[in-house]
Amino acid sequence: MVHRHSANRSTISVQRTGTHCVTFEPGARTAWHTHPLGQTLIVTSGCGWAQRAGGPIEEIRPGDVVWFPPDEKHWHGATSTAAMTHIAIQEALEGKVVEWMEKVNDEQYSDGSKPTDKRKEILCVQPSCIEPATCGLRTCTTQHSRNQRMRLG
Repeated sequence: MVHRHSANRSTISVQRTGTHCVTFEPGARTAWHTHPLGQTLIVTSGCGWAQRAGGPIEEIRPGDVVWFPPDEKHWHGATSTAAMTHIAIQEALEGKVVEWMEKVNDEQYSDGSKPTDKRKEILCVQPSCIEPATCGLRTCTTQHSRNQRMRLG
């Protein structure tokens, strides 16, 4: 479930917090992993998928804030057709930030793109979008908008 949180999380210690901006190309994803003090993702562009162990694959989009509680096994990355960029924020516990586990196999990953997925029915709502049927995004990403300007101009 995508959770929306206010930016004010007073429990984060700045001294042990790591922040990274990560871009996943289409089809790229992390392995299964956990974080000892949890992880927050802020999606800044594109379209991605995230999954908690035992749960469904969820679509994440620009503006979504995703919180994984401490030690919750999960993975995240781009969809099979779109890149995705997020800011990842996590804290270290005794110097440890992440525990990497097994790779997300192609079968697990492809579960996010089944034809029955309602996300495939979402069209871009930007009035200037020149590819609303293939864009598949609720809002155009910076790259999508840049491609559009290049074609028009």
